[in-house]
Amino acid sequence: MSSTRSFFRSTETTGGRSLGERSVSSDLDNIFRLTAAGQERPPPPPAQPPAPEPRRMTQPDLDAAFDMLNRAAKAMDLLQTRYQHVENYAKEVAERAERDLAVAYSQAKEWEGRAASSETKLDEVRVRLAEADRRAELAERRAEHAEHRADHAERSATETREWLECFYDKIIASFDTRPLVDTAA
Repeated sequence: MSSTRSFFRSTETTGGRSLGERSVSSDLDNIFRLTAAGQERPPPPPAQPPAPEPRRMTQPDLDAAFDMLNRAAKAMDLLQTRYQHVENYAKEVAERAERDLAVAYSQAKEWEGRAASSETKLDEVRVRLAEADRRAELAERRAEHAEHRADHAERSATETREWLECFYDKIIASFDTRPLVDTAA
C-alpha cells in the first residue's frame, strides 16, 4: 500500500476487515516476519562449506516495512484516540449514573418519609374508626334499651289502663246509685 492512501479505512467491513485492505494484525505479522527473516540464521553445519551470504534487504522491502510500521503507528494512534473517547464516554455515563442514583436515593428517602407519615395518619384513622365503632355500638345498645323501655312502658300503660278500667267498673258496680234513685221516685 502506498503512503499516500488515507489511513482511515472505509466503514464497510467484512468480518472485521475493511474491504480491499489488509488488517493491522496482518501488517504487524508481516513486519515481524521480515525483521525475523533478517535476524534468524540457522547454525552452519559443522562439516559443510560456508553458507551463502544472507539475503540483503532491498530498498523496496525496506520501504514496504517502513510503510507498514507507519500504518501500524497510525493504527495505534487511532486506537489510543478511540480508547480515550470510550474512556471519556464511560466517565460521563458513570457520573450521570451517580447523579441519577443520588436523585433516586433522595426520592426514596422522601417517599419513605411520606409513607411513614401516611402510616401514622392511617393509625390515627384506625383509632378514630375504632372509637366511632364503640360509640355506634353504645348508641345501638342505648337505642335497644330505650326501645325495650318503651315496650315495657307501653305494656305497663296497657296494664294500668286495664286495671283502672277494672277498678272503675268495680266502683260503678259497688256504688250503683240508679236503683236508689228509682226507688225514691
